[in-house]
Amino acid sequence: MVVDAGDGRETCRTAGAQEGPVGAYIRGRLDHVRRLLARAAERGVPLIAGTDEIGVGALAREAESLSRFGLTNTQAIAAISTSPRAWLGFPLAEAGQPADVVTFATDPRENLSSLARPAAVLFAGDLVQLA
Repeated sequence: MVVDAGDGRETCRTAGAQEGPVGAYIRGRLDHVRRLLARAAERGVPLIAGTDEIGVGALAREAESLSRFGLTNTQAIAAISTSPRAWLGFPLAEAGQPADVVTFATDPRENLSSLARPAAVLFAGDLVQLA
């Protein structure tokens, strides 16, 4: 569990920055999660991320959090895309099959923040108008 999105992000950072036992406890828990997450990824445990937050960029922020917690950018992207799809039993994209597409001006494997700024989205065959 990574509490680092939406309101939880500010609460976690503020509480973790506190002096005294509360801040020390939160920093210790977050360090523990960092170690566990990295070990799980090394051992091939499927990592699945999501968010209750709605809005453009919520999953991008989740991927950035996973990266800060020790995952590579590629692992973080898989945790918000192909890993949940596989876990839910949906097939991955196959040649000749319909697919929704999201494109980016820059490679998200190089900079996860680009996930929050798609260049184009094709959904059910229609180009989605981006704000």
